[in-house]
Amino acid sequence: MEKIRILEIDVRGDLGGGSSHLATLLAGLDDEKFEIYSASPKKEVNSKKYSEFSKATFDIPFRRFDFFAFQRLKRFTEDHKIHLIHSHGRGAGIYSRLLGRSLKLPVIHTFHGISEVDSLFRFLATQFEKYLARHTTRFVHVSNSERDYGMLLGVSVGDRALVIQNGINIAQFASSKSGGDIRQELGFGEADIVIGCVARFDPVKNHALLIEAFAQLLPLFPDLRLLFVGSGETESANKILVREKKIESAVKFLGIRENVKDYYATFDLFVLPSKHEGLPITPLEALASRCPVVLSDVRGNRDIVTSGETGLLFTSNDVHALKNEIQKLMTDVSLRERISEKGFQMVKQNFSAERMIAAIQNLYEYLCPHPEHRKVALAHDWLFHMRGGEKVLEAIGELFPAAPIYTLFANPAGLSASLRAHQIFPSVLNRLPFVSKFYRYLLPLFPLTLRTLNLKDYDLIISSSHAVIKGVQKGKHAKHICYCHTPMRYAWGFQEEYFGKFPFPLKQAAICFLNWLKKWDLNNSKNIDFFIANSKNVAGRIKNFYHQSSTVVYPPIQMPSPARSESKDFFLIVSALVPYKRIDIAVEAFNISGAPLIVIGSGPLKAKLERMATKNITFLGWLDDQQIKDYYATCRALIFPTDEDFGMVPVEAMMYGKPVIAYRSGGALETVVPPDEYGDPKMATGLFFDQPTAKSLAGAVKLFERYQFNSVYIRNHAEKFKTENFKSQFLNFLNSTTHSYAELYTHNIHS
Repeated sequence: MEKIRILEIDVRGDLGGGSSHLATLLAGLDDEKFEIYSASPKKEVNSKKYSEFSKATFDIPFRRFDFFAFQRLKRFTEDHKIHLIHSHGRGAGIYSRLLGRSLKLPVIHTFHGISEVDSLFRFLATQFEKYLARHTTRFVHVSNSERDYGMLLGVSVGDRALVIQNGINIAQFASSKSGGDIRQELGFGEADIVIGCVARFDPVKNHALLIEAFAQLLPLFPDLRLLFVGSGETESANKILVREKKIESAVKFLGIRENVKDYYATFDLFVLPSKHEGLPITPLEALASRCPVVLSDVRGNRDIVTSGETGLLFTSNDVHALKNEIQKLMTDVSLRERISEKGFQMVKQNFSAERMIAAIQNLYEYLCPHPEHRKVALAHDWLFHMRGGEKVLEAIGELFPAAPIYTLFANPAGLSASLRAHQIFPSVLNRLPFVSKFYRYLLPLFPLTLRTLNLKDYDLIISSSHAVIKGVQKGKHAKHICYCHTPMRYAWGFQEEYFGKFPFPLKQAAICFLNWLKKWDLNNSKNIDFFIANSKNVAGRIKNFYHQSSTVVYPPIQMPSPARSESKDFFLIVSALVPYKRIDIAVEAFNISGAPLIVIGSGPLKAKLERMATKNITFLGWLDDQQIKDYYATCRALIFPTDEDFGMVPVEAMMYGKPVIAYRSGGALETVVPPDEYGDPKMATGLFFDQPTAKSLAGAVKLFERYQFNSVYIRNHAEKFKTENFKSQFLNFLNSTTHSYAELYTHNIHS
């Protein structure tokens, strides 16, 4: 099997935490599954380590973005047929997200520390990060507090954000060289107390604070020594500060050391006074060497240390607080020993390299199960709310977690977390202000706008369509599978429902346009390789209108867990309030019956229906999923007056053991089982009414009182429509039509 080709990007490559994290990752990745390509400044220390594990390397400038380097890196990515891009740190994230956007590749971005927004430059950089976030498939944070801060700033999106904490090779540090050998080399005595700091010299690491505290402690403890390992932009300034404090004899700057693990055994305590952190690696290394640590009380550090247990924390940028915590450890040997042991056990349990590498490998395989399928795109007409079609798309998206979604319009705020986790590419029409209020009136522009959605680079397109999205253009060798909720209702014989009350001239103009739209739709249907119908009802329409066969895969319905089935004295409607749903019939019927009716939903007819309704009818508007579930669980029965293509709402109600009173037409014939079919109401799931009139429905509501329905039987009947069955049938269809796509995704069913 071909390996998954991953491009790792790091614009530092030095001995910093992010680069050390990447070096550890590359050393541990399974080379039978992954082929690594790296882009970093080649002369840096960790970049040389990257090259040992990389099939090919690319040299990029140190800590800056270069447009010409980006263009060369783009060609490098295309030439090596990269499947997945993973960037580490802010600078690398610019390259990766722009590459992903340009080449339509999934991108993972790992934050190794998010800067405070304390200047105009940082503010502008944060705004740019928010833009880049739109083109990020998954965000990886190295600590929980860093994830929370990233979400607060908006540079990370919670639905796509996960925490994979840094990990180290614990055995390597636990078995490091004896500290006595290093002390002898440095000229330190056996009784000297050595404070160590391993970090690149950078303003954020705040070395000057440690020098200030050390200068105040040295007169009290003449045997105190300070050892810096690392290099960087503030090294010279800190050396000058040491000379100004006249403490040169007690302080040593060692620069970059390859064998840094051996120096931890030299330290009596480790100090890191950073202004902020992601999740620093060097304190983990110190603790793995059983060296107690003193860290600034900032996010990232707090994810490592419980003060007084696994280390000590001091108030950030407070020299007196730092001096006091160092003095506390120096003078209390038992505290040092206790913290050393507890810290070691904590790192061993929570911060192993094996755990980190396994989590990242799982993410790679989840987003790119096999390189053949990196070019999968999903398409849906529009995305405003979580209705039936969107729930189907959600289930398909869970099988293809890295696939982007193309659509005419999108409002992510109205979508589930699962859908928001995908990259969503709406059309240019989505930029219009308040478009969600009037998008239906833009129908004449839809066919032309589809041409702006470029899906020609994808190998497989899966559209979820009830309108025009199945007309997207595909590449020459691509396959297009359409999950069809219905052929366009307003183009194929349902014009009266939509335009019956239009003024005559406007109605005639609409019908002329719809006749053209019908021809356009028919021509585009010929470009569909395979149709999946959501019901036998729709399969018949596909055959009649498009002259194509289709496979029926019923939509997914989420099983409630745990299932509840209790009843209060009300009937329920869950529906969009649009003409073809015929909610007006239900309102008139319950005006007649006087029984309590609750209507959940919204739409252009809401105000009119409210004016029609008597006091026994309550309109609640759209509710969130959990609230709707509560109403399903407590209603007496669901009212379904619609000639629907399939109708997921009746099945959702039946999942709670609730019977359905439905119009005898359309998809309800495939889901609702009436008593007369068996002669036993305990083997039924609801009732039908035969005419689309208020009188017929009112009669069915009256008849409902005569029956005792079996909620357990209703629920069992509904289980055949559960999400797991949908995914299994969908994958089986893919396997039979597109040559083993499905078998490579089956692990996602259990994710």
